[in-house]
Amino acid sequence: MGRLGKKTFASHVFSSRTHQRRERPKLLPGALVELCAKPIATPLNNVAGPYIIKKQRITHILVLCSTFGKVEIPTFGAKLIKVDISDGLLHGIKLATLALGSTMYPDFCEAGKKDNKKLLQAGARKLAPIALADEANDSPGTGAEWINLVKNIILPKSLELAIEKRSGAATEPLHYDVKWGPSDVPRGQRFKSYQWPEEQCSECVMNEELLAEGGTKNRSTRQIGFKVPPGSSYTTEDHLCVNPLNRLDVVRRFALCFLDEFIESNEMLAKRKDQLGAGELVQWQLQQPFELDCIDNGQVYPAQLPFSTPITLDRALQANIGLSTSAGTAPDLLGVVKEYIAFDADSPVLTELKKSATFILEGDKGEVHQNAMDKFLSLYPTVVDLLEEIVLVKKRHKPERTISLAHVLSILPRLQPRLYSISSSSVVSPDVVEISVDVVNIVSNNGVIIAGVCSNYLTGLIPGIDRAKISIRGSSFRGPVDLINTPMIMVGAGTGLSLSS
Repeated sequence: MGRLGKKTFASHVFSSRTHQRRERPKLLPGALVELCAKPIATPLNNVAGPYIIKKQRITHILVLCSTFGKVEIPTFGAKLIKVDISDGLLHGIKLATLALGSTMYPDFCEAGKKDNKKLLQAGARKLAPIALADEANDSPGTGAEWINLVKNIILPKSLELAIEKRSGAATEPLHYDVKWGPSDVPRGQRFKSYQWPEEQCSECVMNEELLAEGGTKNRSTRQIGFKVPPGSSYTTEDHLCVNPLNRLDVVRRFALCFLDEFIESNEMLAKRKDQLGAGELVQWQLQQPFELDCIDNGQVYPAQLPFSTPITLDRALQANIGLSTSAGTAPDLLGVVKEYIAFDADSPVLTELKKSATFILEGDKGEVHQNAMDKFLSLYPTVVDLLEEIVLVKKRHKPERTISLAHVLSILPRLQPRLYSISSSSVVSPDVVEISVDVVNIVSNNGVIIAGVCSNYLTGLIPGIDRAKISIRGSSFRGPVDLINTPMIMVGAGTGLSLSS
């Protein structure tokens, strides 16, 4: 709880099962946190929670709630749905809700909608319309818009600047620092494709090309089968959830972008850089464990990442970090580029990035903004594509500062699992689950190859040898119980639904 004038703020944050946490400025506006004497963050599970809110004369509530699967509510928010809150108890309190979910599931953002409705019925007043963030589309973008909207309503820029001036110091930007741990990896040992723990994996039993002209980079559709995970069963209408791995060559390219930083931070590598090739230096560094510190106004604490640390860099890059760019990650990436690289150098690349940064970070969300976003994503479909351009600029123009590994790791999202419609019959094949996968390998309008992360990962699995981390996800899509006597119209729309299985 914090006070700004006569205002008292409360932020009620519901835990997410995906643990996609970020530092406080990503969750709440930094100015709001720093200038309002640390708003409280607490679950609403406690039955007395709303009464405590009223007793403490809190005037604003910010709610974040995620929805999973078949309207599964995070543990720390489940009780709020069930508890009775008397009408008028929260009269006058202003409410803003950010609901997280995925349109790949039924009842999109239902938990957040229910929480929002319940608090409004208890007398809370709507501070801003409920925001629905779609994990399957652009949840980071929606979240950022919601945060900016709430911040501007609660703390207008003029008031923020006045308070900073009165306090004599503005909030400093966050900084990040990589701490490398000890390792006994011998020199020359090659890093390998990460293997999930065996108990989390299922064996690949089929990987066949379905198109007569398939198996080329232009077009390929494959039928891929796995043993059903132990203790699981499926029906044909369910989804198969696949946890992909980023390709080794992409991981290696990413690491090469920070070769100079590796050498500067490691005395052994610095001494032997002339004896060892770049590939061997990077290969060794990838196998080193690391942690990431966040430095906030002089205070140092562990950065909150979408994975646990310490962890080796190769494992984090293969299994935990999403390297594809999106409309959600583009603003963060351009923000880092803008912070570290001066745009005044005579470089076509920097000129284009400056235009992108201007339209995407500062422009209105109109046609110009969308065109700039489309061009940026077409030029840089992965973070690696962007970093490699920055490395070339660095070699030619030698800027005073350059983008650090720590800062890049701090903004990259979690590598998301992919859901596929099941194309096998659970009646005919109860022990093997199959999916039909269109392998994505396309060329963007700017001539850059865009390779689907999961489809290419699945393509490379060898039946009888390789295993993958999969699970069965339930779906509300069901055919009629009486298939024989119920008239049905079936449309093959190319959406992946297996109507006749």
